[in-house]
Amino acid sequence: MVALTPALAYFQAAHTSPATAATLSYVTLALTLLGRPVGAFIFGPPRGYHRSAPSTLISVAGAGGATLQIGLLPGTRWIGWAAMVLVFVLRFIGACSWAASTPRQPAGHGSDSRRLRGLVGG
Repeated sequence: MVALTPALAYFQAAHTSPATAATLSYVTLALTLLGRPVGAFIFGPPRGYHRSAPSTLISVAGAGGATLQIGLLPGTRWIGWAAMVLVFVLRFIGACSWAASTPRQPAGHGSDSRRLRGLVGG
């Protein structure tokens, strides 16, 4: 988030007011914070049932791919406000992907039955 905030000016129109720029920055932060629990909901159960290595690879590839695509996006000058919308979407996808790399389960929940793994403890 620290590196993306200064770059957001590239995806905004030149006449964007400071209040709108700040709001867009906060929306990006909010989407990042909302993406983590959504990603944990999606990737949590498969990570509990299967080994963590495939989930980690998906996590790194998804977050890295989303970040790379943000870096390759054209600015507002070329595609208008769609650039900002694409930043929001890619940021949310990246945050969802990073949720797969969170620790699997706290100690003590490894003894849960196989059908409950991924649903309890985290």
